[in-house]
Amino acid sequence: MQDVVHAEPFAEGSEALLIVADGMGGVPAGDVARRLAVDTFLTHVRERLSSPDLPEALRAANAAVHAASQTDPRRAGMGTTLTAAWISGDAIWIAHAGDTRAYLLHGAEIRQLSEDHTRLQELIRAGRASAAMAREHPARNVITRAIGVSAELEGDLIEVELASGDTLLIASDGLHGVLPDERIAELLATADLQQALDKLSSAANTAGGPDNIGLAAARLIALQE
Repeated sequence: MQDVVHAEPFAEGSEALLIVADGMGGVPAGDVARRLAVDTFLTHVRERLSSPDLPEALRAANAAVHAASQTDPRRAGMGTTLTAAWISGDAIWIAHAGDTRAYLLHGAEIRQLSEDHTRLQELIRAGRASAAMAREHPARNVITRAIGVSAELEGDLIEVELASGDTLLIASDGLHGVLPDERIAELLATADLQQALDKLSSAANTAGGPDNIGLAAARLIALQE
């Protein structure tokens, strides 16, 4: 079962949309959830290219998946993570629900922009667990917010700016679940961005990761004058 990855440029490359979605609820239901979520999100953004409303697109995707889950008992409880980034010049807006992550690589330093919507993250915030426990803790894969699971969804919206040479990465847990951030940063720094993604995927598989590794990335080559 593969993650859904979508990357699309707009306005002759000055704007772009990146999406990674990782389905939940078993293979058939997860496939339906992530494909429907991405298609709905894309439709909403394309209809409003002059000023896309990412939180509203996230809510529209949630409503579509949740409605579909009510029509077939085999789809009950289906859902998907979804992390999307709208890039316009050196500005990025990120809409996020689940544990698919957005990272920013600046020089050799990598920073996680999104916060995992997991039970483990809630325990960390409450001081009842530590980040060092993340790879072994039984609550690490318990998703607390996702597209379609509930009728209402409160997703996150994150806004950041890129500097020349910065790289934005969106990655499903097939990557960050097996590779530490330091290793991700090392491989993502590869000069050719496609080669960087290939190296990340290969390293995750070598480390025992699953085949469903969803990756999307963009790099700012030079700031607009």
